[in-house]
Amino acid sequence: MVALRNKDFRECLLQSDDGKVLLRFAVAYGFRNIQTILQRIKRNRCEYDFVEIMACPFGCLNGGGQLRHQSLDAVNDAYERLPSISPLEMHSALQLLECVLHFAAFTKNSGSKAMNRMLHTQYSSLEGRDDALRAVQW
Repeated sequence: MVALRNKDFRECLLQSDDGKVLLRFAVAYGFRNIQTILQRIKRNRCEYDFVEIMACPFGCLNGGGQLRHQSLDAVNDAYERLPSISPLEMHSALQLLECVLHFAAFTKNSGSKAMNRMLHTQYSSLEGRDDALRAVQW
């Protein structure tokens, strides 16, 4: 993973053994970096295959993009079947994505609905959940 413009805009390349680029990943946190990615998309100049975008620097703590319980069970099942990277060693979203890609290669179902659910999320408001901040270990 290489920081491009700043620590909140990074990219990672998945290359074959002969050096051919197979997939390009980007992580863009913060509004300025989000605008950069969106402008590239509008101009059809975005070279990334997968982009993780969040407004908060390094992602949102206890945000609406957190896994739901039923999704968490599926992730735990997948985790048990993979050569493990301890959650304590997992420092970035790209490392998590690397695990998911290994899982996809292992199961040969990278285009399935299950993999799509594991790789995508959407915003969901936490309004009315007064327990959200109490769940955080400060």
